[in-house]
Amino acid sequence: MSKATPLICQILAPSGIDTFAVLRTMSAVYGAAFLKRGISPFFLDTDAPDFPARLLAAARNPRIQAFCSVGSWGIRTQIDLHGATQNLIEWSGKPFLGHHGDYPFFPAVAEKLQQDFPNRITLYNDACSPGFATSMIAARGVHDYAAQAYCDFGFDARRMERRPSRRPIPLLYVGKHFDTDDIRKLFGEEYPDLLAVYDELCGEALHDFHRPIWEICAAALAANGKPYDPTDHRIQQLLFYACQATQARRREALLQRLTRHPVHVVAACGTVPTQHPNSVVHGPKTFTEVLKLIEQSRAVVIAQPNFSHGITERTLSAMHRRAVVLSTTNAFIDANFANGSDYLRLDQEFANLDEQIASLDDADYIDAIAESAWRKVVERFSPDATVARYLDFLDIGQAGA
Repeated sequence: MSKATPLICQILAPSGIDTFAVLRTMSAVYGAAFLKRGISPFFLDTDAPDFPARLLAAARNPRIQAFCSVGSWGIRTQIDLHGATQNLIEWSGKPFLGHHGDYPFFPAVAEKLQQDFPNRITLYNDACSPGFATSMIAARGVHDYAAQAYCDFGFDARRMERRPSRRPIPLLYVGKHFDTDDIRKLFGEEYPDLLAVYDELCGEALHDFHRPIWEICAAALAANGKPYDPTDHRIQQLLFYACQATQARRREALLQRLTRHPVHVVAACGTVPTQHPNSVVHGPKTFTEVLKLIEQSRAVVIAQPNFSHGITERTLSAMHRRAVVLSTTNAFIDANFANGSDYLRLDQEFANLDEQIASLDDADYIDAIAESAWRKVVERFSPDATVARYLDFLDIGQAGA
C-alpha cells in the first residue's frame, strides 16, 4: 500500500444553505480524521463546474481505493440528484461508502440500491437499527453499525461550561411540527382505500417505542386484509405519511406537557401552545444556532422517532456538549445508553416528565450523567471512531501498516 491512500469525500450540497454548509464542515472534520490514520482525503465539490471531469479522473486513478460520501443527506439526495455520479462510481468497480439517513426510506429502498449499485457499502446511521443494518448489508460481509456521528465543530470546548448544573438555560426543546390533520387529509385524498390502515398504523406506532414502523405497518395491513409489499409505491407512501404524523403527534404531546415548566422552545413549521410564563419561545433557528443553545442548556428534551429504532442527531450532539438528555426510549437507546447513568428516560405518554425535570436540580447527579454520556459518544460515535469503522469495512489499515 502507498504511504497515503486517498479517499473521495463527496460534498453534495450548495454552500449557501445553512444545513448544507454544516455538511461541508463535517466533511472537513472527517477529512482530518482520515489524515490522522495516514489516509489522504481527496475532496470533490459537486457544485464545481469541472466536477464531472474530476470525478472521471478519480475513478480512473489507481491510488484511490474507495469513494466516501460523508455527511450526505441520505439516499434521496444521492440517487435523485446524483444518479450519474453513482453510475460512474459503480463503473469504476470501487467501493462507495455512503450514509442512509433519511427517515422516510425503508428496507425496500435499500435493497433496490444494493441491486443497482452492488459495489456500494451503505452505512446506516441515525435512521436505522443495528439489526436492520446487518440484514441489509450482510451480503457484503459487513456486520456492524455506523451511527451518524455528532457534530463536534463550531464551538470552543474551553469556553463551554462543562457542568450542566451551572448553565443558564434550564431546559431546551427543539423540533419541527406539522399539522397532523393536513397530513391525514393529503394521504386520504391520494389513497382513500388505505386511510383505515393509515389511522390504525398511526395509532399503534405512536405508543410503540421499539418496533420499526414497517413491522407495525405489515400488521395493520394484515388486520385490514391487505398484503404488505414494501416495493409497492403506495405502501412506501403509507409509511412516509405515517412517519411524519407519528413524530408530529409525539412532539405535540411533549410540548403540551412542557407547558408546566420554564423551557426554551425552538419549534419550526407549526404553532407552539401557550407555554409557562417563564418560558422563552424562539423563532426558527439555524442548525449552528441550535448547537449554540445546546451548549448553554442544562438539559435537552427529545421525543425519539420509531421509524427504525433510530435516534436523532440532536441526541448525540447534546450528549457531546454535556447537556443532559431527557428522552423517550427505543432499541438503539437501550443498546447504547443506561437510564439514570447516561440519560433520563421519559415513559410512555411522558407520565414521568415532571419527576425527571425535578431531578435536574440535583447538580451532582446531572453532572455525572452528562460526563458519562459524553464519554460514550466520544468513544463510539466521534468522527474518529466512524472513520475507523470505514477503514475496517474497506480493510484499509494505517499508512505503512
